[in-house]
Amino acid sequence: MNFYDRLKAVCDEKGIKITTLVVECGGNKGSITSWKKGSVPNYGIVKELAAKLDVSVDYLMGNELVDIQPKKYFNTIDVLLASKYKYMNLSCLNDISEEELQKYTDYLNCGLKFLLNRTSVEYTPVKEDRCAADIKEDLTDEMYDIMGSLPGSDDVRFVQIQISRIVIYNLVKSGITLDEINSWKSLNKSNLRFLLSQEYDYSKAGAYGFTSDELRGIRRETEYSYYYLFTGIMTEKDNKSQN
Repeated sequence: MNFYDRLKAVCDEKGIKITTLVVECGGNKGSITSWKKGSVPNYGIVKELAAKLDVSVDYLMGNELVDIQPKKYFNTIDVLLASKYKYMNLSCLNDISEEELQKYTDYLNCGLKFLLNRTSVEYTPVKEDRCAADIKEDLTDEMYDIMGSLPGSDDVRFVQIQISRIVIYNLVKSGITLDEINSWKSLNKSNLRFLLSQEYDYSKAGAYGFTSDELRGIRRETEYSYYYLFTGIMTEKDNKSQN
């Protein structure tokens, strides 16, 4: 994003007309045209714009990353800047009800505590050697949608992280090494390091789960189905891919 992109995004979020704001701060329509092409205004104008928009100068200049804090709801700009990720769905997913989470535990083969407790960083399957008949409802598409949505709150972000930890567990269970996973270029290395570290300081950079784009990358590398990645249960095709 260049200066103009960041300025326009903040104006759109706050419902402010960009032309009116720029003129009030000492610029003109010609200034806007120039910024669109990549130029940057002088510090005085940037300072005025930042003050009017109630953001920092560094934020407008692209030098400030957003620190995601617990119990806060985020907008699209917050998450895109903080995560440095591409998401399939640019609308924020703000909440997942406990009833839905309970349903997910059966599909993901995990306890509810694992999806709720921020210090639960090591995934342990609830049932060993389970089969497709043990799953009450196939939630593959729903899981994929969750992973493809912008996390609009820390609660959702944490669920995405935990699902990602399950995916990594299932990859390793199939015989894929961590060195192999680390070599995949489709994965964000900063975020992968966090997922593998068993760290639970979620204010750290890289504290995000896999996106749907990364899951597609994993699928390309392994030829495993999303069903296997989420559940740990191999289909006939997954067994062939493993061999």
